[in-house]
Amino acid sequence: HAPAAVPGLFIIKNYLTCEEAEHLLCHVMAAGWVKGGANNQAMAFGELPGWVAPVQGAFEAFLKDRAAVGAAFPHRGEPFNQLIVNRYDGSEGIVKHVDLMRFKDGILGLTLCGSAALRFAPVEPGDAPAAPVEYFVGQGDAYVLTGPARYAYTHEIPERPADRDERAGCDVLRSMRVSLTLRRLVD
Repeated sequence: HAPAAVPGLFIIKNYLTCEEAEHLLCHVMAAGWVKGGANNQAMAFGELPGWVAPVQGAFEAFLKDRAAVGAAFPHRGEPFNQLIVNRYDGSEGIVKHVDLMRFKDGILGLTLCGSAALRFAPVEPGDAPAAPVEYFVGQGDAYVLTGPARYAYTHEIPERPADRDERAGCDVLRSMRVSLTLRRLVD
């Protein structure tokens, strides 16, 4: 669904099944992409590892089935050519940022294991919403950044030991979280 507070943001609950998320996680861990500590991020450019191809195909099929997301996603049919694998241990987060302009509009993020709250805030003061808003993502959840969510809002994962899952009505302690971010480089 598209959260009303951040136009162009789509949070897709249970985009991957637990089995699909664990299968991708096995590829990431077996290849030694992220081991923790200082080795908590890996990137690939150009031709991506073979295990990413099913993700691309499934996403294209998903865009056809979900008209609202598909209409907002600008580069349908064009394969992703940049991958980031991130590992966050415990309370670790990522600082507030807007993805570099060297990447096209339309970013897909996937949570393979663990959970966190993604926080969004407008780049320019005075843009709605006035206060940052947070969206909880867990294993198998995806998020898509397009248009305003991509360019007019910062996103971050605050450093803290737990996050509020509003759907479940409880706080969830963080453990290791591994995520994939798929993007397209500007030509």
